Amino acid sequence: MEWAVIMPIDTIKTRYTVAKQGTTVREVVGGIIKEAGPIGLYKGFVPTMLRAFPANGAAFGCIALAERYIFGKTDD
Repeated sequence: MEWAVIMPIDTIKTRYTVAKQGTTVREVVGGIIKEAGPIGLYKGFVPTMLRAFPANGAAFGCIALAERYIFGKTDD
């Protein structure tokens, strides 16, 4: 759910970072909306979601393994 909220902000930030100097955030947002409509704020959402599940699963798996190693925890 985090990416659903953060994606528009991240898209604006990325476009603002690469915009020519002197461009305002308002101009960046207006350009995205003009170019692709409001859905343009979610450009890249599907690949991000496809990457998020295995990446987060691996992270949680590593955390569980680290807890077992450090604290001697078992799932019994």
